[in-house]
Amino acid sequence: LWELLNTSSQYAQENFCQAMDGRLVEMLRFYATLHWGPNVHGLTTFKRRLDAARSFEDVLSCNEPVPADTLTEVGRELAAAQAALKSAEVSRTVIENKFFAEQCARANAETWAQQFSADRDAAHKEIKLVKRREVSLNVQISEMNAVIKSHQEMYDRLENRFQLALRSNEILSKEVNPGRAEYLVGIQAFKKSHENLHKILCQTNPKETTLTIKLRERNRDLVRRIKRLEKANSALSSRLRLEDMDPEALVLMVEGLELDKIDWEALSSDPQTRQALKAVYKIGLEDARDHDTLADDIARAKVRFAEIRADKQRKAEEAAATAGLPAPPPLMVSVPGGGNSNAATASFAFNYADWTASRP
Repeated sequence: LWELLNTSSQYAQENFCQAMDGRLVEMLRFYATLHWGPNVHGLTTFKRRLDAARSFEDVLSCNEPVPADTLTEVGRELAAAQAALKSAEVSRTVIENKFFAEQCARANAETWAQQFSADRDAAHKEIKLVKRREVSLNVQISEMNAVIKSHQEMYDRLENRFQLALRSNEILSKEVNPGRAEYLVGIQAFKKSHENLHKILCQTNPKETTLTIKLRERNRDLVRRIKRLEKANSALSSRLRLEDMDPEALVLMVEGLELDKIDWEALSSDPQTRQALKAVYKIGLEDARDHDTLADDIARAKVRFAEIRADKQRKAEEAAATAGLPAPPPLMVSVPGGGNSNAATASFAFNYADWTASRP
């Protein structure tokens, strides 16, 4: 646009100069005619004004009226020069207007160009921001796709586990149904037997006999012993490992037999066991402790019942091997004991493996 404006301005200036060259020649000829003409020669006023003239308008204003009959040719030339001057002025005005319009257009074009440049820069910035947002959105989309994929894998694993759980539930249901049927059959049989026993009980003599009294006392005694066993078990489980104790010592501890009322010779033929139990009871009697703290007595005695039991088992196995018999089972202990000399003998048989497996 700037180059176009420069080109148009130069072209207008060249046209103006070409148009004014001829007019300047005619004006110079007119000046010479006026200066040397017979009617103008010697007029000092005109000469001074002509000498003081600095433009074409001043030259034309210096003209004085001349008789029409003497200056017809000069008047015609003057009129023609005035017309040419006016046309030149008009053309100059038109050219100036065009030049001003071109300058305005150029200024407007520059303003529009600046505005367009600012809009273009803003558009570039907006494009960069949009691209950054697009990149961040692509990253978020990829992360969300990864999360969705991991969730889908987790759902697949959960679905597989659910299917396995359903299958195991079906298998368990198939296994439970026969057991439930057997349980119902057993309940019915138990009800029938209970009814039969109730009928028999109604037909029996309600009076108590010596045997029923003895049985009731025996049951009470068993209940008391069970309670003592539970107390001893709770005390021993918190202080000792039951698998490291000898069953003989455990039975004697929970029975609460007094030291002077124990038949040590009939208890066991093993002198180590008798010596260990005597040491435990001696500590208990010296401290005057009750049955709830017998585990403490065993712990303070530092008797290694496990070593004694292992030694006895080893001797039994050696004896069986010498006699050519199979290996003996785990030790079974039968302990006699009583509150006094007239009391009945109570026999306890403990399978050590079953006893340690069923302890709490």
